[in-house]
Amino acid sequence: MIFTQIARILSSKRAIFFLALILLVTSAAFTVTSSILLSVDNTASGMLGESANTIVIAQANSRAPFLGLLPLGLASALGSVPGAQVISPEVFAPATLSNQAVMVRGVDPVLFMELQNPTIVEGTALSANDTLQAMVGETLARQMSLHPGSQITLVGGVRATIAQLTVKAVFSTGTPLDNEVVAPLWVGEWLRGVSYGEVSILRIEVGAHDTPSQVALQVQRFVKNASSASGGNQTAGESNLPVTSHKIYLAGLNIEASPAASSAFFSKTVGLSQENILLISALVFVSMSVAIVCALQEAVFRSRNDLGTLRTIGVSSRRLSWNLILVATSLSFVASVAGLFVGWAFLTVVADFSPVQIAFYAVDPRSAFLTASLSSVLVVTVAGFIAAAFASLRFRPSLLVYEMTLPYLESDLGDVVE
Repeated sequence: MIFTQIARILSSKRAIFFLALILLVTSAAFTVTSSILLSVDNTASGMLGESANTIVIAQANSRAPFLGLLPLGLASALGSVPGAQVISPEVFAPATLSNQAVMVRGVDPVLFMELQNPTIVEGTALSANDTLQAMVGETLARQMSLHPGSQITLVGGVRATIAQLTVKAVFSTGTPLDNEVVAPLWVGEWLRGVSYGEVSILRIEVGAHDTPSQVALQVQRFVKNASSASGGNQTAGESNLPVTSHKIYLAGLNIEASPAASSAFFSKTVGLSQENILLISALVFVSMSVAIVCALQEAVFRSRNDLGTLRTIGVSSRRLSWNLILVATSLSFVASVAGLFVGWAFLTVVADFSPVQIAFYAVDPRSAFLTASLSSVLVVTVAGFIAAAFASLRFRPSLLVYEMTLPYLESDLGDVVE
């Protein structure tokens, strides 16, 4: 009963409209920012195609995975490490395709298919004998209308190189790899402008009965011993490309036993990490809490006479405060849910008309919408509860005024009756 009366009193005031608008806008803003940041972080964490049973080896001092170099011979040498089941040498080559930035991944087709096991949506998978064919991720294929048999011309983004290939298959992994062109190893090396004996990373699949962290330690020991035996570096093999051969240092390798290598690269390059995301979310939470407190206090101030009347007719101060908090919290929940629809509409426009691109990968900002929406409803509702509790405490002193004037009101009422 009191809940309904308080809801009617607040809704009759113009201030409640601004409170609902602020709640809706803050919910939509929190949903959009959280969804974009979480989607970017998820994309960054999957750039190298990592999984729970995969170890990634890359140069630790390079600012991006495609800038580092490893000797191709290290892949065969690591075959003796216990637990290393499949070792896939891969080279990243930034390139352009029809003036759109793409990432080309040069691979050994057999090892890549065994480790990644992508789903072939169209066509047939690359084989060891394919030299001028490539596979295209379904996201990139959809964006550029590519199908098996399509001819593509890739222009290297690091060196002045060109490769003309035929699309043999469209694949799907459900990861950022769906934005890539997967080609034979030599194509990636050619477009990257490195020697044929150099790669960007090594991905190692750990056996089903082995622990990735233990295998990573074995790999670290092996690399350390190999580094000591070779004086800390290896010289790249004779180059077949017009680039200068140079030394590759084994001592500065990053060996990760979890999906953290690409996230670490991204954090180092861009400065975005889980801590940054939490900090931004905290700032958004504090900002909108202040806005909700101000708007709610304005609504309560405009309704102080009507709310005070409830106190004079016998509603206890505590009961009035709790019902006020309940009304405000309910309004926060409803407005936050409505804000989700606004946020989804905005993210859809961003995804369809102005795709977010990061490090040659397309980021779908809706990929983390569920997590962001749940967080938004929780955060906005909690903020509304805190704001209502604060406004209720500020409102209680004014109730004392009504209690003090109650005898005079009763006396005046008695005179009127007489």
